[in-house]
Amino acid sequence: MVVMGASAPNIAFLDAEGRSRNLEEWRGRFILLTFFSRTCKVCAREVPKLQEFAAKRAPDGVVLPVESTSASAGEVAAFASTYNVSMPLFHDPTWKAPEAYLVKRVPQVYIIAPDFTVLEDVVGEASLDFYNIRFKRFFP
Repeated sequence: MVVMGASAPNIAFLDAEGRSRNLEEWRGRFILLTFFSRTCKVCAREVPKLQEFAAKRAPDGVVLPVESTSASAGEVAAFASTYNVSMPLFHDPTWKAPEAYLVKRVPQVYIIAPDFTVLEDVVGEASLDFYNIRFKRFFP
């Protein structure tokens, strides 16, 4: 269960090559853990926006988009191609990752501090300015 101010659940998900990855791999960085659906119109706008945020914040911050509807690697790749997303996209065919974060609707973004503390969550579409302001708020 996700509790703001508590430690983030260490979830597993798959990369494009089918390798299992763990959220813990990115401990020490500012993380925007993003749950999305390849069929969601809002997600189609949100994921490219977060890619832009990630490009400006690397190496201090990372965006980890996890497809949350049991899509295959091929379906996630098709989403990336359609919406010109070049950052790594992940998927979880077991649906355990979004379940661990109690995802009810997408997009849903969890902001996680380098010490793995869950700072806040954002449900629905947000502006790029919103994410930049949050980053500056937590990392001045």
